[in-house]
Amino acid sequence: MMCNLTCIKCKEKYQDTEPDDFYCPSCNKERLKIAKEVDRKIAMQGPREKPTSDFQRYEELRKQRGGSIHINIKDMGITL
Repeated sequence: MMCNLTCIKCKEKYQDTEPDDFYCPSCNKERLKIAKEVDRKIAMQGPREKPTSDFQRYEELRKQRGGSIHINIKDMGITL
């Protein structure tokens, strides 16, 4: 069943089978084009640095120091 709807961006009237207002076909094409451009720019930024927790950094420093339990807080990036 076709419904008469109004575009939420340009307020143009259009018909669709969806019961709720959304983008008209021309605005939806523009929205998808912008989304693809944003995705392309994000992909070009290169690989991201893997996030690490404080515990993971502590464990890595501990391994580098030969298994020592005591790590200097300055090595953890903590300043008082």
